[in-house]
Amino acid sequence: MVRIASDNPPGFKDRETVRCVNRDERQPDKLPTALLVFNPHPYRVLFDPEYKPLLTNYERELMVSELGVDYLLEYPFSAEFAAMSCEQFCHKLVNELMARVIVVGEGYRFGHNRAGTVGTLQQMTKRVGAQVHVVSPHMVGHCCMSNNVAGVSSQKCHISDGNINKTSTSTIRTLLAANQLPEANNLLGYPFFVMGEAVLSEQHECDNSVTKIELYPPEDKFLPADGIYTTCTIIDGSTYNSVTNIGQRPKLDDKGVMRFIETYLHDYDGRELCGKLVCVEFLQLYGKMGLHKSGSCNVKQKH
Repeated sequence: MVRIASDNPPGFKDRETVRCVNRDERQPDKLPTALLVFNPHPYRVLFDPEYKPLLTNYERELMVSELGVDYLLEYPFSAEFAAMSCEQFCHKLVNELMARVIVVGEGYRFGHNRAGTVGTLQQMTKRVGAQVHVVSPHMVGHCCMSNNVAGVSSQKCHISDGNINKTSTSTIRTLLAANQLPEANNLLGYPFFVMGEAVLSEQHECDNSVTKIELYPPEDKFLPADGIYTTCTIIDGSTYNSVTNIGQRPKLDDKGVMRFIETYLHDYDGRELCGKLVCVEFLQLYGKMGLHKSGSCNVKQKH
């Protein structure tokens, strides 16, 4: 089974895909599952080279592993690939990837000029005995409960106006850029997060009561708007309350600025952070005022 992911973050739709295939009695037992993603993101190639995905490749790999998917397939995307005919694309799915069950979302389009539809895919794959499953858009209402994914904690998220909306990456990005973390997290199904590997700074020793962690995510990682956020930080499976600042500072070569993340942990011995994977979950905007600076650790972002 191959699930074609048109959006960057794995979420409710991909979890439902796995459940859908596992409960389909017509399929052989232990049908291998694969999530097919395109790298770089098609939107970056076709429309905006500055487009920033919500997840790094490393973050996505960890999330996919928690979904129970057997394989994560990263297919190179280019303008030449986008110009491929519908027949050529289906040939790759069935002959190169050996897909026998293909799962897509409603409104899925493919091929040159997005000429292919779900109906087109069903007709073409039926000729070789493959099946196409269509997953309906996830609808979000007053409340949802997320699953544990890649060390991300489960918690309830609420939408204040109670409206029912389809989950979409564009909506999530708009909410994050507007500092509306609870609403964005509700659509994601888990708290927006950034992961990195901690290393001790050479300039400072970590304070025993308040530990500062610095993350320098890759420039193509999408981040919420600058500000101070209430966060949770997960280290070795344990969750710590934290406050996190997203800001900007000059690059070392003085050519422009770079965005950075600094997180302040309470009651954690920072000397134990070296080499540990850290996950910072963003819960809600705290404010715009400055943070008290204490001991310092650096975090090397995983790509």
